[in-house]
Amino acid sequence: MAQWAPSVVTASESVSTFRRPRGRSAAELVEEQAGHPDVRSEYLTPIRFRGRILGVLNLESPHQDAFDEESRGVFDAIAAQVAGAVLGILLLRIVAERRASA
Repeated sequence: MAQWAPSVVTASESVSTFRRPRGRSAAELVEEQAGHPDVRSEYLTPIRFRGRILGVLNLESPHQDAFDEESRGVFDAIAAQVAGAVLGILLLRIVAERRASA
C-alpha cells in the first residue's frame, strides 16, 4: 500500500479513484493544501460494494504510525459494513421513488 503524508487533497481526489492522482507527487499534494497541522498519520480505505466505490473512510491521528496492520483490518471491516448500510439506503430510496411515480 502506498503511503504519503496526509492532506485534504489526497482524501478528496482519491474518492473517485482511490489512488493518488496521476502525475502528482505526494509532496505536491501536501504543499497544495495541507490538512490539520497536528495530523501525523492518515489511513484511507474505500467504502466499496461489489467493486463500486461509494466513498472513502478517512481516518486521521496526531500520532506518527498510528494505524498498524490490526487497526487497518478493523477499519477495513467497518468500511465494508458502512458500504452495506449505504447500499441499503440507496435501494430504499429507489423503491420509494418508484412507488411515488407509480
